[in-house]
Amino acid sequence: MRSKHVIIGAGALAAVAAGATLATTRLTGSEHPTAAESQEVTADQPGRPGQHDKADKSDEPEKAAKKPQTADKRTREERIKAVREAAAKQTTKINYPLPPPPSGRQIDLHPKVTKTGGEVRRLYSARTDLTGQKELAWVTDDHQTIGAVSCTDKVRFSATTPAKARPTLLICWRISDARSVYTVAVDPDGKPSAQRSVAAVNAEWSRLA
Repeated sequence: MRSKHVIIGAGALAAVAAGATLATTRLTGSEHPTAAESQEVTADQPGRPGQHDKADKSDEPEKAAKKPQTADKRTREERIKAVREAAAKQTTKINYPLPPPPSGRQIDLHPKVTKTGGEVRRLYSARTDLTGQKELAWVTDDHQTIGAVSCTDKVRFSATTPAKARPTLLICWRISDARSVYTVAVDPDGKPSAQRSVAAVNAEWSRLA
């Protein structure tokens, strides 16, 4: 009988101790959840990826593949026209050089330079025909005549571009088979004087006679 009381007493003490330990643990907050409880809490926490999130992400490529793509509704002719227009915009325009002088050779000329105020004038002369030489290749039939001298401010620098007026530039010339004189006057701040250029041409023409 004594042994039974001892066993019962030991069991009672164990139960009391277990109860006291559980109570102490809950009061101090040191209770640790079991592995099963941890899994349940983790799965229910917002913002944590669970099994449902993984399933949703696996469907993203399939959804993206099902998105409709915008079709080119232009006709074949319209697409060809668009390509040709784009190619035309990228084409570089080529300016061809002016033709050589009628003599077929360039003559080495040394100008006489005169400065009057802001105007700088270069005078060229030779006892030959200077048609098409150097700056004379720039002039066209669009010029004015002052006595026996021709003058113009409309010049072209390539064979594929039209003559354009250059208000700060003036070319005057007088040419024959036996002698030629021309001037190139430039005034960056204004219009070169036609009167001074014509006088210079006539004076040099007389000197070559």
